[in-house]
Order: sequence, then structure tokens, then C-alpha cells
Amino acid sequence: MFWIALGMIGAGAAWAEDLKVTSNVHNGVIYVNGADSGVRTPGTVYGLETGRHRVRVVQGCYVGEAEVDVGTSGASLHLVASEQPGVLAVYPQPYDARVVVGGQPVSGPPGIPQKLACGEHEVEISAPRYASETLTAVVPPGGQAIVPVTLRRLALGSIEVAVTPATATILLDGRPVGNSSVLLPAVTEGRHSIGAEYAGKKSAIEYVVVEPDADLAFEIELVRKRGRKKSTVLPYDDPSERALTAADSNPSR
Repeated sequence: MFWIALGMIGAGAAWAEDLKVTSNVHNGVIYVNGADSGVRTPGTVYGLETGRHRVRVVQGCYVGEAEVDVGTSGASLHLVASEQPGVLAVYPQPYDARVVVGGQPVSGPPGIPQKLACGEHEVEISAPRYASETLTAVVPPGGQAIVPVTLRRLALGSIEVAVTPATATILLDGRPVGNSSVLLPAVTEGRHSIGAEYAGKKSAIEYVVVEPDADLAFEIELVRKRGRKKSTVLPYDDPSERALTAADSNPSR
């Protein structure tokens, strides 16, 4: 109790084995030899052994660091903290997944360090036939954030489509996949569009959800543009109902 009282006497006094730390940042965390001293700037760290100590002040993205010799009469140190970038390394599985950080694609091999401003960064990881993932990585000032990510492999289902007229182009997610009748045996689970188009005919499109191991079948009939009828996408097993599987046909949703 008596020693603590002595340490508090006299503003600005540095007692034996005590270290007074000031900085250009207020309320910065004072680390001594890598350990949090529990003191904030400006403040005094009491009871240090005499000798050389590494002192670090951290406030948000600002860091100041220096070595100081603490003698029997104590010591004082003023640290100028500056904004410090950090490093982010993303290790995806599968290894060839596409990594995007803050909207910018990352080029190079998996885990290549990216020098970034400290703080939060949005990371997007995607790969064909895998569920994409978006996360927030926190890059420490002057340090490194290592982010391992394992994507979930999507299950597959099948879609079979027949179209009239047979020369019309069948579309899956807007991409041509054939004419007349096609079997698509490896469609990833999730929401997809199926449709068809042909010159002089009204195009057709519907949105379906493919469940794991599901087998879906549809027939598409295209009608003339000048007629009143609409082109249709109907399931094989029930031509009286619209072919929607737990999804609606509004492309804006």
C-alpha cells in the first residue's frame, strides 16, 4: 500500500522501476514486452525490472513502438503512433476457389498475402458446384489475419426438357443447352431458370428449385408471337399445372 501511494505522488514523477508513457494518441493500450500492461496513454507502468523493454502503444489502427532502458530512477517515453496496414491471407478449399476482397479479385496462389488497411474487410469465396460464402475478416494493425475457408459442395439433381418446335433452343439459366429434347444429369441444387426461344415464337421461361437427387422433367411449347396464347413450360406428369417447384416465375426476385 505504501509503495502504491508513493507511485501516485507528484504529477509527472517517474519512480524507480516505473515507466511513464505518453503518445500522440489518447487512451492507447500500452504493451510492454508483448503483454498488455493494463495501462492506457498517458499513463505510468509500475514495477518494471531495470533493463531494456520493448514498449508498444496501440489505438485502433494506430501503432507506435520503441525500446527503452528503465534504470533505477525510472524512465519516460513518448511514442508517436501512425496508421499501420496489415496483411490478409485467405486459404480456400477447394484451392482454386475465386477469392474477392473488398470487391477486388485476389490473383495468385491460395494464401498469398494481401497488404490491406487494418480493420474489417468483406471476403467472398466461390467455386463452381460449391456454395459461395461471404465473411468479414479483421486485419490487425501491423499484423496478419489468416482465414481458412472450406466451401460446401453442392448436391446435384437432374432436369429433362423437351421443346416444341423441336428446332427451338432450350435454355438453362439463360445459356443454350440443346434442341428438341435434352437431359441435364448434373444440375446443382438451388434455384435455376429453364426456358426456350425460337425466331417468330414467344419465348418461355420459368424458375425452378432443384433439390438434392431430384429428377425434374418439363415440356415447353412455344407459340406464335402474333397469337393470344402464351408459350408454356409444364411438367411431364401434370400438364394442367405450371411447372414451378417451390419458386415463383418473377425474375426480379
